Amino acid sequence: MCSIERLIDPLPATLSVVADRHSLRPTSSFPRRFPMSTMTASPTVRVPRPRTSSTRTAAGARRPVRAQVRLTRRGRFVVFLACLFLVLGAALFLGATSVATGESGGAEQPTRVVMVGEGDTLWAIASAAAGDGEVREMMHTIKQLNALDSSMLVAGQKIFVPVTD
Repeated sequence: MCSIERLIDPLPATLSVVADRHSLRPTSSFPRRFPMSTMTASPTVRVPRPRTSSTRTAAGARRPVRAQVRLTRRGRFVVFLACLFLVLGAALFLGATSVATGESGGAEQPTRVVMVGEGDTLWAIASAAAGDGEVREMMHTIKQLNALDSSMLVAGQKIFVPVTD
């Protein structure tokens, strides 16, 4: 059998990198008169910082330093947009539930559902539900109850009409 140790020949002993490195000393004519200094020219005076907290922790232990999060301009803009969308979403959700439940903020009045027939008008429905001389007020009330923009009605439409005694 052939082993992998026999396939790779060992390097000759004469090829030593360390030996070659020592033999190549630079022959520079630049004289080294002074050794290099390790001293630095930085001030060593420390300015004491005043303590901002009047309470001390137990046994002189230091409080852990909180990591500071610094947002870039783009990051601040993204956070602003996220907060804006959150507020707008909450406003739309709460506003939609108010409209869907028919909350008008006023006192509730009993109503009945009337299905609009072919050729019916808001004036005809209001005059049937209102007393004498109160047709315009009844039309206005029906518009508010059903959130109608105009007096136009469609056949088959269901509208709420106040019940009068």
